[in-house]
Amino acid sequence: MRQVFEVGKYYSGMISVKGWQIGSTVILLKKVGKTDSVIGYGTIDGIETLSDMSDNERVMCQKHGWKTAVRFSDLKRLEHPKPLKETAIGKWNVKGRLLHGRTLSNEEIKLILEED
Repeated sequence: MRQVFEVGKYYSGMISVKGWQIGSTVILLKKVGKTDSVIGYGTIDGIETLSDMSDNERVMCQKHGWKTAVRFSDLKRLEHPKPLKETAIGKWNVKGRLLHGRTLSNEEIKLILEED
């Protein structure tokens, strides 16, 4: 996840994530200790496929099985990670990788981020 904040991109093996488009807000999650937590968020600025990438980036992605890079603007790391159980996401009956690509309402996003 450090790479996301350093480079401003999230690399994925998925070709696209349903509902993700330029302007969408993405909530970034990571296990902090033993607790799944919100660690940051950003706005999608662009979505790149292998053909859009430089040769070095393409080679790196192929090595890891990644097919897409989601480029962020306004990427922010939360000063204090927020445990998922304290958010609307914590009420869902899914955990871990199954959270990838799930949709939140604007109100849910606002509630998750307002206490940062």
